[in-house]
This record gives sequence, structure tokens and C-alpha cells, in this order.
Amino acid sequence: MWITSATAHTKIRVFDNSWGCKDDDWAEVFILQDIDPANPQLISSFEGPFSNDYVEVVVHYMTNLDGKVSRVEAEAPFCRA
Repeated sequence: MWITSATAHTKIRVFDNSWGCKDDDWAEVFILQDIDPANPQLISSFEGPFSNDYVEVVVHYMTNLDGKVSRVEAEAPFCRA
């Protein structure tokens, strides 16, 4: 999965279950700092944890999530004006 643009503190969740149930494989991607199109970030697998300066991937693994993502949710950070 390529992330081409995201704001720090955004959370992205990917699920094997199309309803987003957490009783099957799922993963959370935490955006640690802003990502812009000039520096996209690749998450090449959801089979294990991964982190770099931009993202942290936490995997809730049961069998196999790679190639089986059925639902994606994104939660933007709350910002007060």
C-alpha cells in the first residue's frame, strides 16, 4: 500500500473482514509525521510489524492479510482552529 499524502497523527486501519470486525486479520498504520507526494511511503506487507520515520504498522495477525484487504478506514487527527 502506497501512502502518498497524510497528516501526522492520522490512523489508517485495514481489515480482512469487509465489516471491519476485529476477530479476523487487521492492521493499524500510524502516521508519525506528515507525508507529502514528493516522498510517498510504501507499506509492502501486513504480515508483520514495520516502522520508519514516517509510519508505524501494528499487525493483529491471525492467518493472512496480504492481498486480502476488504476494508480500509482512515481517522484524521482532531484539530482545533
